[in-house]
Amino acid sequence: MLNNIYWLIYTDMGKAGRPTRLGYSSSSSPMGPCEYGGVIIENDLSDPHAWNNHGSIAAFNNQIELLYHRPTQGSETMRKACVKPNLRFQ
Repeated sequence: MLNNIYWLIYTDMGKAGRPTRLGYSSSSSPMGPCEYGGVIIENDLSDPHAWNNHGSIAAFNNQIELLYHRPTQGSETMRKACVKPNLRFQ
């Protein structure tokens, strides 16, 4: 919970039914209902077997950080950890 709002980060299947994006929803209650907020990370040009479909957010130094992974070295199994600092929700 950040700023009295519950944030849900998840695999967004909205583009061609493929898990190429991280999306988010928000709610004032952990039980919902949730309101769709949009896409945070788009990864549609990645290897189709290694799309970005895992992520989380954390508060650090008074900022919201997005933690996620991307494919690396053209491999289906290798990933690199990434951080998107100072995340802003719509």
